[in-house]
Amino acid sequence: MKYKQLDLFLDNPPPIILWENVPGVLNTKDNAFGCFLGGLGGLDVPISVQNGRWPSSGVVAGPQRKIAWRVLNAKHFGVPQQRKRVFVVATARTDCDPTKILFERSSLCGDSGESEETSEGFTAFAEGSFGTYRQSEQAATVRASGGYVGGGSETLILDFCHPCDVVRVSHGFVPTLTARMGTGGNNIPCLNENTRIRKLTPIECERLQGFPDNWTRINYRGKSQEDCPDAPRYKAIGNSWAVPVVRWIGERIKKEINKPLK
Repeated sequence: MKYKQLDLFLDNPPPIILWENVPGVLNTKDNAFGCFLGGLGGLDVPISVQNGRWPSSGVVAGPQRKIAWRVLNAKHFGVPQQRKRVFVVATARTDCDPTKILFERSSLCGDSGESEETSEGFTAFAEGSFGTYRQSEQAATVRASGGYVGGGSETLILDFCHPCDVVRVSHGFVPTLTARMGTGGNNIPCLNENTRIRKLTPIECERLQGFPDNWTRINYRGKSQEDCPDAPRYKAIGNSWAVPVVRWIGERIKKEINKPLK
């Protein structure tokens, strides 16, 4: 019977859980993150930390699963968007270490994409997305190949995703795209184009998340792809994960589970 159970385990290893949320979940009054970690690890009680403020990265091990978490920012993965998110990787597998998935070696610590090893992997993302921005009197449509428009100028991104009396210049990166985009109010980042202010288009927002152009233009409530309204596209984009970040995690999961057995 024991041999059959072992064979079953090898054929159907425990799953690897990937979870994502906004950084605010680390600092809730009800210790939501500690409750989540406790339940995920197989504990009967929540895990607590001093002052109720969880660090931006860490590891815990429970009777059921080992868990690692880390706050990653999409801007370090080749897309110019300030998008910090908490990623959690957990598993009961003995052949998979969540810390080796979310953390680099100590010599490579720091912002993802800035170390020698990881920057090589991000080159393709940067080339397939568009580059950084600085203030300029000229502007151009955000393109997949880059925001450069000649003459040493690039696109100026304005952040209107705040109360109407607040306008911020986003130096180098677009503010976080949210699910509120397209639902009314000033929730879509804007461009200063030929002194004319305009909102980012759905395609430009798709590029900020690392999606192919028109990825969210689908048949919608009886409408054809060509007639798909912008509002649900904006909402879907803001509600999704940044592709380069999740690709990086996925590739590290694959590498970890496919490593040679010792």
